[in-house]
Amino acid sequence: MVEHKDNITGTITLCFDTPLGLDVDATHKSDVDQLRVNGRKLVEITNFATKGTFNNKRIMASFAHIAFIYARYIHGCTDFVIEVKPSSHYYEKMLEFRRCSKEKLCTWRKKDEMSVLLCLDLDHMGKQIGKFGGSLQPPPGEKSLYPYFFSKQDEIGITNRLKQG
Repeated sequence: MVEHKDNITGTITLCFDTPLGLDVDATHKSDVDQLRVNGRKLVEITNFATKGTFNNKRIMASFAHIAFIYARYIHGCTDFVIEVKPSSHYYEKMLEFRRCSKEKLCTWRKKDEMSVLLCLDLDHMGKQIGKFGGSLQPPPGEKSLYPYFFSKQDEIGITNRLKQG
């Protein structure tokens, strides 16, 4: 969670896989289990949002990069998973998630609605960060958030500080 002048401006929650599973198992268990069988170590992203004037690419990229650092370097995870409405293409466009399931009825939320499971291999994410991170100016045709991520040097410094506690 990020606060500015005592107001919450953004949030992201990382839910690490345990023997009890992830929230996304309620709808997409067979798809998530297939990832597990293939040796993937999963972390589910929930509550990823900013609001008001703080809803911009640099802030969203900062949230995503810190989440990547925690997942990859602190917890040794291999993949992000996230459950979204089929009409939502934000994560596919901005972070290069890929669809890992067909549309399924999600019944555990407040109202029944269709959802899809999206996955992002953290090795791929790391390569994109290495390629674009810290540039702040996307090359022609690049639509993702990766140019707004931290530079590799900044990533190393942040990782070391987080590991020290």
